[in-house]
Amino acid sequence: MNVKDETKVLAKMFLLPILIKALLISELVNIILFFILFIMQNFLFRSAMLHFLNILIFIIIAIVCLILIIVFYQQLKKLTNSDTWQQLVDQAMEIINSEEYVQEEIYDKGTFVVGKFISLKDNGYFEKRSSFLGNINDRKDEATLLATLLGYRIPSTSKYFLTCISIPVIVLIVSFIPTYIHDYGIMSHRQEIIVESIDKITDSLYQECDYVYSDDPNEYYSDYGYYISGYLDDDEDRDYAYVNVTVNSQGLINGVNYSIDVDVNASKQDNLALVQSTLTTFNNLLNEANVEAIEEELLTDYNLSDEFINWFETSSYYDEESFYEDNMMISYYSTPEEEYDEYALYYVYVSVFPENYY
Repeated sequence: MNVKDETKVLAKMFLLPILIKALLISELVNIILFFILFIMQNFLFRSAMLHFLNILIFIIIAIVCLILIIVFYQQLKKLTNSDTWQQLVDQAMEIINSEEYVQEEIYDKGTFVVGKFISLKDNGYFEKRSSFLGNINDRKDEATLLATLLGYRIPSTSKYFLTCISIPVIVLIVSFIPTYIHDYGIMSHRQEIIVESIDKITDSLYQECDYVYSDDPNEYYSDYGYYISGYLDDDEDRDYAYVNVTVNSQGLINGVNYSIDVDVNASKQDNLALVQSTLTTFNNLLNEANVEAIEEELLTDYNLSDEFINWFETSSYYDEESFYEDNMMISYYSTPEEEYDEYALYYVYVSVFPENYY
């Protein structure tokens, strides 16, 4: 028997189980990595869409690894039944059963060889397992034992093991780079639209408002939208009214809230007139901003309903009530009369929202 052939068979019998294990691990790693990369894509770029390229490459990697596992396993079975392997096994059994080969010599070769040697000494054959993993583990163990007993060098397999795991991982990561670049471009463009909408609303509100606050989309991303608030001051520089506008991730207005203070020392007619004129002022400013809303009704001119006006005129300043009309809620909030002081709050709150908001 050719020594070169024996060396090749032993090397393959040792290497193939390592490659199969590496490919199995690679399959598991790539499944986990795929979901991690997708979660990162969603977290970094707020994209919940799986791209076809990523899915395709993931499937190709999985299929290629599976095919290689099958091919390597079939090669392993073929080598196990080869004449060269059987001759190597026979040589090893002769050594194991030899009276001259004492157990002390086995102990010098390490714990693994001792355990395998004792098993073979007792049973007289190499174990055959029915399980897939059991078989590939046995083949590697047997190749290690034969190489040890027959004096062949055990080849290094770490580079093959790492290669089988790293190549699919690298390919999958690289496949996500164009996706990340694409989603980053979309997110950047979306941020520009949001910033432009916020700037337009802010500039428009500053025409009448004494103070304007707005969120900065460049500082953080919000799934719930961004807020712009404009405040009107009275003669004593106290806020008496404000408008709060919500802009969604497409740069569209998707909610407007108004709050106007009520003076309990003034007449009901004066308060109603102030509330209506303030609503009109804020509404005009929002329309002048030229920012689209997800529904036109969000930017229409609001008139207090007859139902609310009748209730307000006939009720006490210390009562509370809310009225709903299609996509609008009008409420009056107050502090109980017995708790009235300089910090007491009395105001009309108007909330305008999309038709299917609730």
